[in-house]
Amino acid sequence: DDESADIRLLALYVLQHVASNGSNMKTLQVPAVEGRLRALAQQSGGDPPVSRLVQSILRSIHTISTLLELQGKQRPLRSGEVASMQDCVSNAGIDASISREV
Repeated sequence: DDESADIRLLALYVLQHVASNGSNMKTLQVPAVEGRLRALAQQSGGDPPVSRLVQSILRSIHTISTLLELQGKQRPLRSGEVASMQDCVSNAGIDASISREV
């Protein structure tokens, strides 16, 4: 129903904000989080807002995790990481906290 959909979208927006903060990565990097997000997208029947938010959250987790790894190891960027980060920022919007992190 509409109320459940609204609650689901609100929860995803909150998770998107949480996923843009590096201090939350240890919790969000566990396989169960990705699995549950992907399952939610499937269960929603491909509902575009849900699918977009799930993909955005997964991109944020990947991008912040990569940035933290780069910061800790001082390693060079791997092929595709810059494009992935640019995609994450363009999808989140310039005012999003993930954009400031990148």
